[in-house]
Amino acid sequence: MLLIACSSNAVKGACSDDFSGKFLVRDWSGELPKTGFLERYKKGSGFRAAEDRLDEGLITEKVVSESGKPYLRVYFQTREILTTKADYRLVLDNRLEFRISEIVATGSGAWGCPLESARVNECQANANAVISFDRKCGSPVQK
Repeated sequence: MLLIACSSNAVKGACSDDFSGKFLVRDWSGELPKTGFLERYKKGSGFRAAEDRLDEGLITEKVVSESGKPYLRVYFQTREILTTKADYRLVLDNRLEFRISEIVATGSGAWGCPLESARVNECQANANAVISFDRKCGSPVQK
């Protein structure tokens, strides 16, 4: 009699360069932004020339974590998926900007592809299913 053992471990495979287009801004206080846009730049270009601008379908929601921290969830209804092969500039109410770069996917995953890391301006962001960062990482919009 021949016995074959089966493993229940999930097989990890390569995953795409896409990630959720949602951002979480920690320690958000005050009103919800009424306007905003997201610009896409060539990865590593230093934010010189925007390739695309998304300014329709902005959705902002205040959420509170289990520990009681206030967050602002930001995404665009018309673009729910973004690519790690670009850098992004998120501007809220034409006052505060977040330059999101160095987005790196883990490259493997059993169920989807989580992000490994990202930067927002001079801050190291938390990256997993979404990119989250502190409000203080934002800088005034340079006109």
